[in-house]
Amino acid sequence: VGRGVQGLWARLKEAVRLFRMYGPRREFLAALSVYNIYINLLRLAERWGLPRREAETPYEHLERFVAAFPSVAAEAREITDAFVAARYGDLVVDATTLERLRAAWERLRAYEQHGGAPAAPPV
Repeated sequence: VGRGVQGLWARLKEAVRLFRMYGPRREFLAALSVYNIYINLLRLAERWGLPRREAETPYEHLERFVAAFPSVAAEAREITDAFVAARYGDLVVDATTLERLRAAWERLRAYEQHGGAPAAPPV
């Protein structure tokens, strides 16, 4: 329960930060969507046995992830790049980019649903 509340609190703080940055505009919802897609990628990585380590940057985690799962490297890289740009670079996400990210996420989900995730990835 503590982890769930802590995770919820972190997501709420991030939403407030994004709202302050973008205000009540369409860009806020797009940035929030990018953040949520990245969180879904982290959950998927955890299910596949490769959680993001404490104090590990998104790119450090990405490198471990693509080493373990090279067949979905392009999707993971696209999602991570967009997250870093939106979170740390104040990138305004347009509708085309958001559509590409959603498609990348759907390909990752389809890969998992069709048994593509190895049981024990290398760490």
